[in-house]
Order: sequence, then structure tokens, then C-alpha cells
Amino acid sequence: MIKKPPLRLIFSGFADTIRKNETITKKVLKKALAAYPVDLIVLTGDNIASTTLIKPYARLAMHQYKSILEKLGTPVVMVYGNHDDERTTANKAYQMSVYEKYKCFIGCAGEDFGESNLGTYYVPIYSSADENKMVNNIWMIDSGA
Repeated sequence: MIKKPPLRLIFSGFADTIRKNETITKKVLKKALAAYPVDLIVLTGDNIASTTLIKPYARLAMHQYKSILEKLGTPVVMVYGNHDDERTTANKAYQMSVYEKYKCFIGCAGEDFGESNLGTYYVPIYSSADENKMVNNIWMIDSGA
């Protein structure tokens, strides 16, 4: 007998895909999350395309997928990829301020290692039997550009 794991994750870095074909990507994302319910969504970098040069467009790009995730009510964390701060006025601090406006986002700016490592933090995983007992960590490490 196979037991269902207590924690399931989705890892994705899909801003370029959304930008290239937004309608199909949203449909696929919605179907995948409906078919495979998750306990935590981890965005693993390149969350905005490096061609998203100015802040309003970067905010819009993040909203395109965050609005879908927000409706699910599933907690979301993220880490930056090498393209998230490349050729954009939407630096990491700005991006984090946008993420923090969504109720589903449970990440944080993390330790102050400077702008290049703004997204380094950990997400504690607590026991479902004892909410005060931490059983694991997910480390979100910003490796820089």
C-alpha cells in the first residue's frame, strides 16, 4: 500500500512561458493545480523575464501568476533566479515588496546579505501531529546573478 506523502510541492519558473503564451499557460497551471492539489508552491527563480524592464511591467508579470495562486489559497514561497534582476528597474527589493502584498505569500526578504542575496531565508515545516514541533526546513538560497 502506498501512503500519500504529507507534503507535496510544485516547483516552477514559468514567467517566460506566461509571457510567450499567457492563455495556454494559465489554463495548464489551473488544470495542474486542480488535478494535483499541493500544500506549498515553491517558485524556483526566473519568476519575471529579464525583458520585463520597468517596474509596472514587472509587477504585471508577477500578478499574472500570483493572481492564479492567490485564488487557490495555497502558501507560496519564492527564490530569485539569475534573470530576475537582470536588465530591469524592478530590483529584488521591489519584487519582494510586490510578493509580500499577496496573502498566499509566506516568504520574506531574509537575512540582509546585501542586494545580491536578498531572497535567502528558510521556511520551517511543522509536524501535523504537533504544531510546535518543527520537522524540516526548506532553504531558499539566492545564489545571485
